[in-house]
Amino acid sequence: LRGQLAHDLWWVVLAILFITIIETSSFERDPVTYSTFNIIFEVISAYGTVGLSIGLPTAAYSFSGDWHVASKLILCTVMLRGRHRGLPVAIDRAILLPGEHLAAAEEEDALIREERSMTKMPGLEKTATRGSAAKGYDV
Repeated sequence: LRGQLAHDLWWVVLAILFITIIETSSFERDPVTYSTFNIIFEVISAYGTVGLSIGLPTAAYSFSGDWHVASKLILCTVMLRGRHRGLPVAIDRAILLPGEHLAAAEEEDALIREERSMTKMPGLEKTATRGSAAKGYDV
C-alpha cells in the first residue's frame, strides 16, 4: 500500500512541476492568479476526479482552460491516472470488473442483507421469493 501511494504521489508531483514550468510566462504576467497553490489545487482535483476548479477572475471558464496545450495534456494524463489508479480491491472496490466472482459476492451480500432484515422485523414470516425453496424456506 505504501509503495502504491508513493508511486501515485510521483505522478502528482511531476505533473505539478511540469505544469509550473510550462506556465511560468503566465505566472510572471499575473502571479496571484497563476500561483503554485492554484496549480496544486487543479492537479489534485484532477487526480481525484473531483471536478472542482479555481476559475479565472476575468473569464467564465476554469483555471486550466487558460493553460498552454501541453499543460492541459499533462492534466488529462493526471485525470486518467487518478481514475485508473492501481489500488488493490481491498482498498478501492470501484475498480472491480463484472465477473463471476463479483456476482457471487453480490449474491452473498444480498442473502446477508435479507437475513438481517428478517431478524429486525419479528413477527413477520419469511415469504416465498424467487429461489426461496432452494434456500430452505417453506413455500
